[in-house]
Parts: sequence; structure tokens; C-alpha cells
Amino acid sequence: MHNHTDPGTWPAILNTVANLGIVAGYLIVPFTVLRRLPLTRFVRISGVVFFVTCATTHAAMAFGVERTAGLVANHVVQAGAVWCFVVGFARLVQQAERARRARRGGDPSGTSR
Repeated sequence: MHNHTDPGTWPAILNTVANLGIVAGYLIVPFTVLRRLPLTRFVRISGVVFFVTCATTHAAMAFGVERTAGLVANHVVQAGAVWCFVVGFARLVQQAERARRARRGGDPSGTSR
């Protein structure tokens, strides 16, 4: 898939180690970041699916997996999950900003700045 160097060379080894580090980072996000944010269940699940599918992509890159039907399906799920997560998270941020303005006596609709 993304095997840009000959296996066993220093660049290939470094690429594998880097990808495995990315896998670990993606898998730790749901346990360290997402669980601490005030997210709806939908946004939290979308985030978890996104980060797990990202980890799957980088695991495939680490081990030189060629493009397979399973990897393509992973990317399709990942594409949907990222947009659900981003749009849902953005809406939650907008709601929080409106609530903060309302508490401060500002325009609760969020139309004035």
C-alpha cells in the first residue's frame, strides 16, 4: 500500500516504527481525550470509530498490507466517521459558545460578535 522502501532497510524500519507509534496514539485518544469531553453519544462513537479506523490504516501501512476490500471498507467507514465527528463536534462547540454568551448577557443566538 504505502511501502516506499525496501523491507529491512533503516527507512523501512523507521517507517514501521513511526506507523506503530501513530497506531498507539490513535488508539489512546478515545481513552484519554474523548472520554473527558462533554460529547453526545453520537459524537463520541463517531470519534472512536474514526480514531480506530485511522489506527487500522496505519497498522496496514506499518506491515505493508496491500489495498484489499477490507482496507477499502475501512476507509469508507473512516470517511463517514470523520465527517460525523467533525460536524457533530462543531455543533457542540457552537452550542457551548451560545450558552456562554447567554450567561454573560450577550446575544444567545450567537449572531453578534
